[in-house]
Amino acid sequence: MVLPVGDLAVGVQRAVRWVARSGWGLGQRLPGIGLVERELRRVERGAQRIGRTAAHQLARRMAAVNRNLAESDPAKHAMPDGQADSLRAGMAELLNRAVDSSAAASRHYLYASILARLVPDEARILAALSDGPAFPVIDVATRGAMGGTNRVVLRNASTVGKSAGVTLNDSVPTYVARLLDLGLVELGDEDSSLDMEYDVLLTDALVQDADRRARAAGRLAPRMIRRSLRISELGKDFWTACDPSDPSAADQP
Repeated sequence: MVLPVGDLAVGVQRAVRWVARSGWGLGQRLPGIGLVERELRRVERGAQRIGRTAAHQLARRMAAVNRNLAESDPAKHAMPDGQADSLRAGMAELLNRAVDSSAAASRHYLYASILARLVPDEARILAALSDGPAFPVIDVATRGAMGGTNRVVLRNASTVGKSAGVTLNDSVPTYVARLLDLGLVELGDEDSSLDMEYDVLLTDALVQDADRRARAAGRLAPRMIRRSLRISELGKDFWTACDPSDPSAADQP
């Protein structure tokens, strides 16, 4: 452990004062105490000099840092004028729209922003969920020593991708996570009516691979955490507004 110079100086000073205050009477009767006292005084003076030197060096360095900050060109860190103007114009447009926007217009802006963030496979999943059915979801986790979850190896594996006919079945966990972030779907507890579908999901390649990785990471059998996936209330409203099979949906307030 490195003792800061300032602390060293203070410690020596305290030691000398303690000797002078509490041990003086006894010390006068001990052989060689005069030499010890002189050495302590010398060490104290040296520690004080070191402390002052360190403080002076620190002050000089801080002054140099402050000087460099004061002399630095703010333009080096500033955003180019064109980009800053574009951002300000965009915010001004949003604020102006908020002043004049109706509830229907605000809802349209919200749905349009969500739609712009979806990829085709996610649209397929939302369509599969739009009629209200629930789909099984499984998380694969390593098992802790006390039986709890230690580390999740795979999240949001589901059969909804195959039912929806997605192109990238390996990306279904990512699609589900993104739809959850957008608030279009929601996870619930295990659904006992989906027991057969859970069994099918356990044979999925992603789940099998996660099972192997979890077993390799620990000596205990992995936990298969069962949950269910459904469309959310926002997802229902969004689908009603965007349903391509219902031309009248776009005209609804």
